[in-house]
Formats: sequence, C-alpha cells, structure tokens
Amino acid sequence: FELVRDRWLEAVVSPPRVFCAVDVWHHCAKMACQAMKGWGANLGADLRARKGDLLDQIKVLDGLADGPGLSPDDWIRRYSLEASLMDIYKSEQLFW
Repeated sequence: FELVRDRWLEAVVSPPRVFCAVDVWHHCAKMACQAMKGWGANLGADLRARKGDLLDQIKVLDGLADGPGLSPDDWIRRYSLEASLMDIYKSEQLFW
C-alpha cells in the first residue's frame, strides 16, 4: 500500500506535461502500475529463493533420515519445512 501511495503522490507532485485532469490521472496510474510490476517481480524472486532454501533443507534432512536416522525434533522440523513449502505451492497455484 505504501509503495503505491508514495508513487502516486510522487506522480501527482511532478506530472510531465499537464493538459487536463485525465492526463494527470493517466500519469499517476502509469507510475503506480510500474511500481506494482516491480514489486511483483521482487516478490516472485523472493519466493523462488525461499522455496529453493526450503527444498535444500528438506534434502539434507532426508539424507540424514536415510543414514543414521532423525531425532523426533528433526522430524518435527522436517514436517514444518514441508508445510511451509506446501504453503508456497498453494500460493503459487492460487496466483496462476
């Protein structure tokens, strides 16, 4: 919200060439759209990095489970990581 509000106010304060109120509105909408597009790209990159980190942690725990085994706390941690990963998958599915 703050990002869009700040970009909108920035666009209102310094419109390019103002011919009428519609031009100001169009410029503000364009600036807000650009801000949201950049925010969405950053959010997607953050989710991909988080998903990769979760998968790496699960892979390490699975490797330990195949060898000497996991303690009950490690199993709880593994299931927690898996639940977090499923939340990301659900949010991606809802997005698409």
